[in-house]
Amino acid sequence: MPQYNATGIVLRRIAFGETDNIITLYTRERGRVSAIAKGARRASSRTSGACEILTCARYNLAVGKSLDVVTQAEVKNAFPALRKDLTRLASGQYLAELLDKFVVDEDPHPELFTLLRASLLLLERMPEPQTAARWFELRLLDLAGYGPDLTTCSICGETVPAQGDLPDDEYALSVKQGGAVCPRHVIPHSSDDHAPLSVDAIDYLQHLNAHTVSQVRAVLAIAPPMPRTAMLARIALRRYIRWRIDSDLRSTVFLDSLNA
Repeated sequence: MPQYNATGIVLRRIAFGETDNIITLYTRERGRVSAIAKGARRASSRTSGACEILTCARYNLAVGKSLDVVTQAEVKNAFPALRKDLTRLASGQYLAELLDKFVVDEDPHPELFTLLRASLLLLERMPEPQTAARWFELRLLDLAGYGPDLTTCSICGETVPAQGDLPDDEYALSVKQGGAVCPRHVIPHSSDDHAPLSVDAIDYLQHLNAHTVSQVRAVLAIAPPMPRTAMLARIALRRYIRWRIDSDLRSTVFLDSLNA
């Protein structure tokens, strides 16, 4: 039976039979892979820790007919701080589910693996987890080819925010146009396409969007936004993502209840 090694992060885990787990990994080398970890739910199992959701590990896998088989695993990072904070853990599960919606099996994109791992580290270290989640969303959209243009109005092409704009002007993120909308063209209260944004929310998202995966340390220095700014940014990107994947995410229900 052919075998291979891969470093991956557990996106999903389901119990199978009396003692087994089926895990979905996003690996650096092979993209998304599903595998069965036999006996992983036994107390004496050496692979149980590597089957926990959001765990990063080095896996040895044997190629199977329908599912690959985990033969050995060495945990590289269990992200323990996530598991001590319910909001951070729920945010991590949201990132995993979101990435899962954007990928297909056996289609490797190492930069997506790096993005997920870096974002989980941010979730552990940042004062509040929402900024890490917004950065992940923007970077994932960009890598998938759907990144919104947050610097110019998607209707008239003017810089956003413009020099003459006022602090209380309304802006928006248009899911259909794929970018920001300036105060002259925004209709957030009568258009389902326009998710409202304040000038502070636009500025916040622009700062996040300026940092690539290789600049992840700079994200740590971004100050936590005010509650209203955070809410507007979260809702706008949620609507933008919902349009792109045409699907709701189960993890958002619980996450939103924690942020209420």
